Amino acid sequence: MKKEKYVLQDTEQPDIDKLDCKDFKINFQRAILLSLLESHKLTPSQFEACMDKVVQKYF
Repeated sequence: MKKEKYVLQDTEQPDIDKLDCKDFKINFQRAILLSLLESHKLTPSQFEACMDKVVQKYF
């Protein structure tokens, strides 16, 4: 039996650097900071300070 190979063609890759993706970037960075907070590598005040900087970066 011959193996079939499927190749995806003509797909447009999303441009994550667009300003339209700022919500994605903010939430992604927030998730990382939350994981650091939950593993006790950040204090709550450090988390808040980092989140303030992240939000300021995109607004």
